[in-house]
Amino acid sequence: LMLSFNPIDKLLSEFDVKNCRCVTFSHFIPREELFFGWSALREVMGSKRIDEQLRRLSPKVHVFGHSHMDVDRVYDGIRYVQHHLGSEPY
Repeated sequence: LMLSFNPIDKLLSEFDVKNCRCVTFSHFIPREELFFGWSALREVMGSKRIDEQLRRLSPKVHVFGHSHMDVDRVYDGIRYVQHHLGSEPY
């Protein structure tokens, strides 16, 4: 339901995202591979639908939260970053 509130189609119709420097954000983890915690939780972490939406915008960086872990990884040309509160800077 929450994914339906993202104005992806409107953004794509109004902006040439292929020629923009785009940063996207989500609270939830967009890819299962970005969760490095307890293995029993891995199968419920990550949202393919979030990742599909953000990829339509071709961001250079996607910032996400929820797992409370520092993450800085690149998959298929997109840098995925999370810096959880209370941790030391990189």
